[in-house]
Amino acid sequence: MNPDEAHFHGAASRIAIGPAAGIVRATSGQATISRPPGAAASPVAVLAGQGLPVKVIALYQTSAPMAVIAFPDTPLKRPKDLEGKRLAISVGETFGDMIRLFARINNVDLAKIQLIQMDASARTTQFLTRKVDVMSVYLSNELPQIEKRAGVKFNVIKVTDFGLNVLGSSMYVSNAFAEQKPDTVKKLLLATAKGYRDAMADPKEAAKIMARHMAVPEQPDVLERQVEATVVTTNAPAGKPIGWQAEADWRATLDLLKETGGIIDVKALNSYFTNEYLQ
Repeated sequence: MNPDEAHFHGAASRIAIGPAAGIVRATSGQATISRPPGAAASPVAVLAGQGLPVKVIALYQTSAPMAVIAFPDTPLKRPKDLEGKRLAISVGETFGDMIRLFARINNVDLAKIQLIQMDASARTTQFLTRKVDVMSVYLSNELPQIEKRAGVKFNVIKVTDFGLNVLGSSMYVSNAFAEQKPDTVKKLLLATAKGYRDAMADPKEAAKIMARHMAVPEQPDVLERQVEATVVTTNAPAGKPIGWQAEADWRATLDLLKETGGIIDVKALNSYFTNEYLQ
């Protein structure tokens, strides 16, 4: 990383860890920029729509890589297979928030699914001990970890294959900080884009580099799978900077959020995101 790219570490050293708590902190002066890759864009959109002075400045996944998983002996090939099963959900979890819409899109009888509310930290343990039959995961981080712990390959259905597409990983910033330090924001996005490009060019080497800098070590094979899954879902549109945001993608997610009650009204798109800091 050259000095310009590294400059943001000093100038924007107060970093939000999101998702929702980090967004609020970013607007209260306790933080300035989300830590790469930051929060999913959807909760940022909800809070921005409520008037919090924050915007998404880069979008790294146009579709959040969500899936629902089950043990190999639990049939799960299509959404209808969720009927008759115990599904773990948590407050603020994207799939849990949109389960009703997912069920309606796929003609699933939600009354036949036992929705079990629990803390997000408890879901994996409850699933692995077979207290619940299915749970939602992110393919880019949770699935490799859980499969490693269980020592099995789970049955997986990707929710994006069945009509539920919402914006995923993003970078957000408080409006005040962006206005005061635009060059810092631009340098941060340049550095982040370089990291994504290098990882896309050589995922295995990227995993090795990450392993050397992780405060909590991850098993090499798990980390490699996580990097590969992240690379596959990275938003790198032809002719545009990595992280470029399209109006059509935002409109689709905002329509979904309105339909599920996440937002009441869709505001002007510039209330939610901007591409002006991407180069």
